[in-house]
Amino acid sequence: QVMRSRVSNTDSSSGLVSSPSRPQEVIKLELTDGWYSVPAVLDSILTSFVRRGKIRVGSKLLLSNATLLGAEDGIDPLDSNYSSSRRDCPVALRLVANSTRLANWDAKLGFVPVVGKIR
Repeated sequence: QVMRSRVSNTDSSSGLVSSPSRPQEVIKLELTDGWYSVPAVLDSILTSFVRRGKIRVGSKLLLSNATLLGAEDGIDPLDSNYSSSRRDCPVALRLVANSTRLANWDAKLGFVPVVGKIR
């Protein structure tokens, strides 16, 4: 399914090593559809977009095929053990540039019907 969400908070933390010789800063975003929020981890291309200001607080993203990390069976957004505002939250969406793009500023948030077929 495809979902539009808004970037509501940007948080960066370091410590994840992408290669043995070079530590890399990891940027986490908090995404919301207006009701629930979930942290998101970005790939290197989306991270560069955040650093260049192309994705910032208030940006609307159109997501497809995001991967849920840390909860193979899914998670209830009202679960008391889960909070997207926690820095150490173990659950996050992994976003990649190939399936993420900016949405129009006036796009409604939430799930979007897929139009057309891929052949």
